[in-house]
Amino acid sequence: MTQKLKSKQCVLCFLIIMLLILPSISFSQTSSNVTEVGKIAPVGMGTSFYQDVWGTVDKSTGIEYGLITSFQGVILIDLSQPSTPLEVSRMGGVRGDFDVKAFGHYVVSGVGEIFDISDVSNPVLISTFGGAHNLYVDYPFLYTACPNNIYDISDPYNPLLIGNYGGGCHDLVIMNDTAYVASGWTNTRILDVSNKYNIVTMLEFDLPNDYSHFVFPTRDRRHLFLTDEVGSWGTTVWDISDYDNVSMVSQFTIHSLSTTHNLFIKGNYAYISHYTDGLRILEISDPTNVSEAGFFYTNFPPDTQNRFNSNWGVYPYAPSGLIYLSDRSNGFFVVDFESSNSLAALFATVKDASDNTPIIHAWSKIEGYFTGVTDSLGESLFYAPEDNYNIITNKFGYYPDTTNLTLIKDNTINLDVLLEPATPELSTNTNFIDFDSLIIQAASVDTLFISNNGYTVLNLEIETSNTSGFNIGSPAGTVLRPGDEVLMRIFFIPTEAINYEGTIFITSEAGMDTVHLSGTGTSIGVEDDSNLLPEKITLYQNYPNPFNPTTIIKYDLTEFGNVKLSIYDINGNLVQTLLNSYMPAGTHEIEWNAAGVASGIYIYSIESGNAVLNKKLILLK
Repeated sequence: MTQKLKSKQCVLCFLIIMLLILPSISFSQTSSNVTEVGKIAPVGMGTSFYQDVWGTVDKSTGIEYGLITSFQGVILIDLSQPSTPLEVSRMGGVRGDFDVKAFGHYVVSGVGEIFDISDVSNPVLISTFGGAHNLYVDYPFLYTACPNNIYDISDPYNPLLIGNYGGGCHDLVIMNDTAYVASGWTNTRILDVSNKYNIVTMLEFDLPNDYSHFVFPTRDRRHLFLTDEVGSWGTTVWDISDYDNVSMVSQFTIHSLSTTHNLFIKGNYAYISHYTDGLRILEISDPTNVSEAGFFYTNFPPDTQNRFNSNWGVYPYAPSGLIYLSDRSNGFFVVDFESSNSLAALFATVKDASDNTPIIHAWSKIEGYFTGVTDSLGESLFYAPEDNYNIITNKFGYYPDTTNLTLIKDNTINLDVLLEPATPELSTNTNFIDFDSLIIQAASVDTLFISNNGYTVLNLEIETSNTSGFNIGSPAGTVLRPGDEVLMRIFFIPTEAINYEGTIFITSEAGMDTVHLSGTGTSIGVEDDSNLLPEKITLYQNYPNPFNPTTIIKYDLTEFGNVKLSIYDINGNLVQTLLNSYMPAGTHEIEWNAAGVASGIYIYSIESGNAVLNKKLILLK
């Protein structure tokens, strides 16, 4: 009896010891090659108090500042003593779950606010915009995700909505007029955004059961890192050197329940905020064979009940080489990675070559993603990893300047730039559109392309003369920034058997361009077909329905006019605009290719004149 009791006691003791030991075996290390320097929880500690993190530097003092978003706005943190971070000020109201970025002495938040932080103790709200889930500043443009909008922020006091890149959304990164877009459940996309009025999709790909959360390309843009926030893919690496032959070449996962979030690349390392698994750092000098180089838990032991808790964001671009982290419950962390290098500083002074006056809001860019924005003195201070770079300095209205410099870490290079005022340039694809002969009441269409080939912003004014028989559509926009191109649809609909001539005058800062129109109406083969024209505007059910991935949408128009045909999701969010143009009376068809859109019920809507018609369709993949 006693022996059995002792045996049972021994077994019980063993089990208790194992229960105590097992957690320490699983989570015996809080970090590897990463040390904590300092931390602060400005609004207290609790679940989901904090979200994203970023950094900025005061040009006049060189002091580094951290930015963290919270339910009490964006918080600015003084890091002059990194071991004791100090809250300096707050921006915005009580809200949460939003992004933050900084450029020059400005801060932009995902709730749609831009602040001037010239006085760090007293940030000033200077403008607002629509807000979004995610932001990326490629100055002078601001790109947002969810909704997928593009703003001109060359004047931060007056952000202007200038475009939309459609499709699914979650996060994005812009480099050299190329957008790398993580589109959630939809797919991953690479877009040419050089012409904000005509975004071109260059590549789309997806993974089964993958939630494309965040993407970041390597410096040579031959590989793309992708994080899966919901599925089990973790972090994947893709060879995108050939858009016709894209392939996954590497993968990093921790365990089956591990959830990855945001990822940024600096030098030969990728820095990943990995929620409950903390900061993870990958060595990526060979993208086909990535390996873990360090980690740090912001919450220890890890919260195994909520895979989306703990480390939300990471910012690896502090000049000192320190890394900023945000923990959803525990606030702001400063950590040091043993292989992280401090950055090189570039102090740029930009002036007008014609009168030597400082230029405000000029920008100097290093390979598309390290950018300085000048203040009222024409000065900017920004940082980049040690290397040799071509630095492009520019502002709308000037010819860009390119300077090759070698930057050395812990050193400041001074760059003085004189920008020459640019001459406005505008071109059209033709100065004469001839429709030849056309039967009376028939319709023919041609396209006029208007391009800004220079470096100034052009404001278009369109006027016409003697355009009877011609219907001239409006361009998508009348403000053309460098590289922009818009189109105008020109319709010829003769009503008599005569010769028609007309003129379009395009006036801008580049002067006046003239486009001549001509065409001839003929009665040959004309019959009274008025009874064949539709009697009312009709939107037909798409076919096939359900469909995958293409379907046909058919509609009737009673008269010539502008037609807008759009696709919306079930919540009323715009998915894609299929048509926004002038169309003649009659029956028309248009195809929707939904290859990059998730399964579901969608609404298609037609607007023409005062009529608005809607129907549902089902995409079933």
